[in-house]
Amino acid sequence: MRKTILKAGILLLIGLVSGCSVYHPEAVSINEGVDYGNRIKITTIDNHVMELKELRREDGQLYGITGRKSETARLMFDRPQLRDGNNIKIAFKDDEIKAIHLKNKKMSNIVNVGVPLVGAAGLIGLSNKDFRPAVGN
Repeated sequence: MRKTILKAGILLLIGLVSGCSVYHPEAVSINEGVDYGNRIKITTIDNHVMELKELRREDGQLYGITGRKSETARLMFDRPQLRDGNNIKIAFKDDEIKAIHLKNKKMSNIVNVGVPLVGAAGLIGLSNKDFRPAVGN
């Protein structure tokens, strides 16, 4: 039983640490993306899809905030990148953004917590010696 609990705990920890974001399917305006102040996903007119921590407008210039070692930072390496604490700011023009999708906080929480819990429960059930599924009577 102790090994089962350890396996479930490891699976749960991995699930909670490796969080992912789920985004709303409907696109919003640039102003709504700036006002949102949370994770967003943008699609450029070149069909590049990028996840950003935040979208900001400073002195009329639109900036996407992302981690220094993120996939978005690698994708946009040819653009000027300004330091912003542990993050970087990448300048965007309003007319190069085709779509903005806001983070769906509720579904992100369900995916990040619910799925590992179901997996841990399944692992406990399968490793229990009393669990015997009725297969092909």
